Amino acid sequence: MRAQMVKWIGLVLWLWIAFAHGAAAQDQDGAVAQTSMTFSDCIDKLSAVDSGWCEMRVPGSKPGISAVWPDVNRRIRQVAGPSAVLTAWNSAAYDPVDRYLYFMGGGHADYGGNEVYRFELDSGTWRRLTDPSPLDYYTASRGGHSFWIPDTDRVPGAFHTYDGLLFLPATRTLLALSLGPANGARVDPGEPLDRTRLKADGGGPRQYEFNPSLVDLRNGLPPLQWRLLGTRDWGYPRSAVLPDNTLVLGSKTRLYRAQLVAGKLEVLSQFSSQADSGDGTLVYDAARELLWSMHAKVLLAFARTGRLVKKLPPPNRAKSIAISTDGRLVTWDGGALVSVLDPDDPAPHWSVTDWGAQGPTAAHSGRVYEKWQHVGDNLFVGVSTDQHGVWLFKLAPR
Repeated sequence: MRAQMVKWIGLVLWLWIAFAHGAAAQDQDGAVAQTSMTFSDCIDKLSAVDSGWCEMRVPGSKPGISAVWPDVNRRIRQVAGPSAVLTAWNSAAYDPVDRYLYFMGGGHADYGGNEVYRFELDSGTWRRLTDPSPLDYYTASRGGHSFWIPDTDRVPGAFHTYDGLLFLPATRTLLALSLGPANGARVDPGEPLDRTRLKADGGGPRQYEFNPSLVDLRNGLPPLQWRLLGTRDWGYPRSAVLPDNTLVLGSKTRLYRAQLVAGKLEVLSQFSSQADSGDGTLVYDAARELLWSMHAKVLLAFARTGRLVKKLPPPNRAKSIAISTDGRLVTWDGGALVSVLDPDDPAPHWSVTDWGAQGPTAAHSGRVYEKWQHVGDNLFVGVSTDQHGVWLFKLAPR
C-alpha cells in the first residue's frame, strides 16, 4: 500500500512538473532551440567597433527558425514549406518590453501551416508556440477548385501577413489581418467529401487576435489561443499603434483609425486616402509624431491628423524601416545593404553601405517588412531567411 502511495505521489509530481514547465517539455519535440551567442554576447562583440554585425546562430545545420520547424504533411507543406514563414510576403510583430519577435505566415500556394514562432532576443531562444492546425475543412469552389483549410472561424489559415501582424501593447496580444488562407492544397476532383466540413466562405479575409503567453490570460484569451475579430478585406495590410492605443490600419489604398472593442475590430474613421502605393510597412515615429509608410517605390510620412507631409524615394524594395535612437531612418534589404537617411536634413538623401562578407551576404534580399526592428541604443535586429540566424546590427553614431 505504501509503495503504491509513493508511486502515485511520484506520478502526480511528475505531471505537475510537466504542466508547470511546459516550455521545457517542448524541448523534446524540437519546439525550442538556443543560439550560441546571446544578445549580451553580441553587444560585447560589437563594443569594439563603431558599426557592424553579429549573428545569433543556433549551432549545427539549422541556424535559426528551421531548428524549431514542425514536421508537416504534404497538404500543409504545399510548395515552399515552412521556409515561407520568413521568405514569402511575411512580416513580424515586436514586443519591446520583453524584446520578443513573433513570426507566422505562409499564404497562396507557399505554405499552409499557421503555427506561431517567437524569438526571445535577450536569451537567444527560438520557440515554436503552436503547431500547424490540421487542414480538414474545405472551401466552396473558386476558380474551378476548392482547397483545404483549417477551421477559420476559430483559427487563421496560413496567410501572407505583409505588414498585417502587430503586437498590441495595451493587451499584450497579437493582431493578425489575413487576406485569406493558403490555397495550395486543392481538393482532388472526385475526392469523397464530408459536407459537414464545408466552409463556403472560409477562404475569405479574416482578422484575429492571439494570446502569445505560455501561462497568462490576456484580454480574456487563454494562453496560446486565437479569437476571430472580423471579416473585413484589408487588401495588402499595414498596421501601427499610436501612443493612445488607437490602431492605424490600412490597405494599399486607404488608412483607417480602428480599435478593439468587446472582441471585435471596430473601424472608427478614415485616416488617409493617400496610401495608394501597394504593399508596405507602417511605423510610428514618436519623436516627430509621424507615421512613416515605406513602399517599394515611395516613402510617405503622415501627421497624426492623416495629412501627408513628406514624400521621399526609398533606397530598396525590401519595405523595411526602423527609427534609430537619434531619429535617423534605417532600412535593411535582407542581405548586405543598410541604408540611412536623416529626414530633417534640408536635402535628405539615403547613405547606403554594402557590408559584403562582413554582414548577412547570402540572406534572402527583400520582403523584410517588420522583420527589422530598432531595439534601443542604435541597435537593430533583423532576420530574413532560415539559412541564417538572427542578426544584430550596430549603427555608427553621427
